[in-house]
Amino acid sequence: MMRTQDSHNLHSLDSLRLILGLICLLLFAAQSVSGQQTCPPPPNYVENPLSTPSITAAEVAANPTADNLRRFAQAVRDYLSSTNPLVQAELVHALCLMRQEGGDWRSGGIFVVLLAAYPPDFINMRVFFHASTMAHGGLRLKHEVSRAVLAAAVSGRDGGPVPGIGGHALVADHYIGLVGIDISEPHLDPHVIDSHYVPQVTASEVVDRASLKVFVNEALNYARQLIGHAYGHEVLEVLRAVFRDKNGPWISGPIYLFVFSRDGYSIFHGAFPDRYEYRVTGTARDAVTGELILPKLLAAAEQEGGGFVEYYFDNPDDDSDSAEIPKTTYIRRQDQRLLLEDGSVITHTYYVAAGFYPGAGTGSGIKM
Repeated sequence: MMRTQDSHNLHSLDSLRLILGLICLLLFAAQSVSGQQTCPPPPNYVENPLSTPSITAAEVAANPTADNLRRFAQAVRDYLSSTNPLVQAELVHALCLMRQEGGDWRSGGIFVVLLAAYPPDFINMRVFFHASTMAHGGLRLKHEVSRAVLAAAVSGRDGGPVPGIGGHALVADHYIGLVGIDISEPHLDPHVIDSHYVPQVTASEVVDRASLKVFVNEALNYARQLIGHAYGHEVLEVLRAVFRDKNGPWISGPIYLFVFSRDGYSIFHGAFPDRYEYRVTGTARDAVTGELILPKLLAAAEQEGGGFVEYYFDNPDDDSDSAEIPKTTYIRRQDQRLLLEDGSVITHTYYVAAGFYPGAGTGSGIKM
């Protein structure tokens, strides 16, 4: 088992844009042929035969019997259990594969949901991963739902059907795995948390570099306050829900927080989780220069106290935006140190950022 010890360090050239858009579309089409291409494995990765399930999601969708759901759930458990928990990138790679529509792990209504369950009674469950609707990440299940899920998951080594809900649940590594169940609003507690933290600068107040820097640093300060608070091990999932709460201070129009790994996987996206989370965004290029954006972001993050980067990138909150308006991003590196049972410490590194489009305004609302 591991526990969080610290989170210090958490012109509109229409023709050009059309050409770039077509290139991106062609690249996407080419990459979609293979989940391994779309989800590049981490360095020194040894091919894992369990990354291909013994029964695919498409096969289950075509014949969704209780036995096929059980076999698919077992494949989820076995694959997750085979990943090295000390190698952050292995789990991220696995979750990316599970997000691919039409891939081995997701087809129509058959996909993977992972729940994080917390002691002492494990009835308190939050959505860690939802292959179909990542926007549910961090939200808590209603207790009557979590009781049914837990009863099924611990009913035997391979779990069982969820009473009154359907599908199949089992214990999958550090999570409760669900298949054949679309966890959605009726299953979820709409309440996030009672947070009385008021940042010095809210998302709607970001207007320049100075206010953007304060906004990101306030988010990190808030995260540190929750670490070790009453939420205990829940804190990372709680933060996912809080930072994309449209009624909270952390998101307004094109201003939101996002987190990614060194290899370019998006770990959290405040505004568009279904589009970006557990997918590779490190291949994104500046819409004007054609240069990769990720190396610039990483270089800025390694500066003392973080740094700023300007690049031309589509504003996903504005369908009519122009490539003339660059995005300004402030980014910081955060190292999460994990204390192992043997007393050793490993470090997982994340990059926390937010950006704004000068002159674009804020508070325009998020189009989900």
